[in-house]
Amino acid sequence: MNSSSYTSNMSVAVEGDFFSQAWTFLVSARLELTLFLAALLAHFLLFGNSTPQKTKHKSGKEAFPTTAQQFASAKDVESALAEAARGNQPKQVLTCWAAMKKFNDYSIAVPLASVVEAMQKCKKDGDYILREVCNFLNRKGGSSSSTLINDLLESLAKRHDSDFVERLLVSLPSTGFVLDSRSYEILVNMHFTMRNFEMVDLLVAQAKAAKVPLTTRASIVLIKTALKTQNFKDALSTFRELKSLWTGPAAAGPSTAPRQIVGHLVDMACKEHELKLFLPELATVPLSEDAIQAMVTEAVREKDPELLQQVESLAREKDIAFSESTYGLLMKGYRDHDDKVEKLFQEAVAKKPDAGPELCLALLACCQQSRNFALADQAYKHFSESMP
Repeated sequence: MNSSSYTSNMSVAVEGDFFSQAWTFLVSARLELTLFLAALLAHFLLFGNSTPQKTKHKSGKEAFPTTAQQFASAKDVESALAEAARGNQPKQVLTCWAAMKKFNDYSIAVPLASVVEAMQKCKKDGDYILREVCNFLNRKGGSSSSTLINDLLESLAKRHDSDFVERLLVSLPSTGFVLDSRSYEILVNMHFTMRNFEMVDLLVAQAKAAKVPLTTRASIVLIKTALKTQNFKDALSTFRELKSLWTGPAAAGPSTAPRQIVGHLVDMACKEHELKLFLPELATVPLSEDAIQAMVTEAVREKDPELLQQVESLAREKDIAFSESTYGLLMKGYRDHDDKVEKLFQEAVAKKPDAGPELCLALLACCQQSRNFALADQAYKHFSESMP
């Protein structure tokens, strides 16, 4: 009896202690519990009577057809195909493609490049894609096929898919398509971007054999290729052909020539010591101050006063201002001609009154070599007054 009484007393004590601790906790956390209950009540009042339901997206447009049979006409296919191509939806594009073949109406506008890209994204086999393209082109016919094929080539070229381009070019003769100027421009640019310069040369030879004229952009790519491969003769030959487009009757004027290309050609001519050969080609194209300075530097390095005179005359004809550095180089190149050096010095200080040590040192070097002490005194007087 004593044992059971003791046990029951202990149980009562434990329960009392538990309830005491629970009450203490509730009292200490009363603020938090009150906020929690208030939040529950607010949620119930606001959302308690609504149950989540799946809502259908409402729009003014009907759902996109999922099968070819759902299209009512070829015109519906045309508009849906254009929309799917703009939205970059490959599955919908292929659905429209299947519908077009069902209607057997090849007169509608078909973005062939988008269709081929959709097939590739959906992992269609390359041979299957080629068959589809050739069948479509054979059925469509007409002059629009050339535009479609060039658009397709351009799309593939932008994605650097040269392997499929090569396979396509092998299959295209069966459709009657012949590469035109735009085709060669696309292919040349693609291979140049991929640094496949041998293919660029091969395509150019192919175009010339087929008597297909190259576009201005293609010609610029050829010059870039020659610059990359350090082939100055090819670059000069292409430049001469391209210059006729820049300065011909249909051109807007020599300002259409890209200055960057001309600058690169000037640098290469100087590097290959072919400036004398290249200089006459520059008479009708725009030049930058950097190009003039590069040519002056080359003429001074070659110790060729005649070439230096030609470069100076070219710059003055184009009304290109000389920098302080260029004046210094000119005086260095004419160091054996006192009158010329003095004339350049007077011109330099008149046009550049803030000229500094670079011009001064160049002039003093010329005076020391020619022992022209009178000109040295003039220089000393000018620079002592203008320099601190």
